[in-house]
Amino acid sequence: MEKAKGLPLHLFVKCNELTIGKIKSIVAQLIEAVCYLHQQGIAHRDIKPDNIVIQDNNDSINLKLIDFNTAYFFSEPK
Repeated sequence: MEKAKGLPLHLFVKCNELTIGKIKSIVAQLIEAVCYLHQQGIAHRDIKPDNIVIQDNNDSINLKLIDFNTAYFFSEPK
């Protein structure tokens, strides 16, 4: 398992000036992550700002969804 480097979403919002572009990127990546999990038959069940880690490289933002302690496998992967 890789170490998620960056800031939790709630700290990222406090410490950075958010532009519309950054907000769009965060929301799009979060939706993509949840869609991917659902395609794999996994429900995260604990999505909150503490479990979303943001790594800001000057030209791009990378989002990681963490803490799968309450995750549930609801079907076989497609």
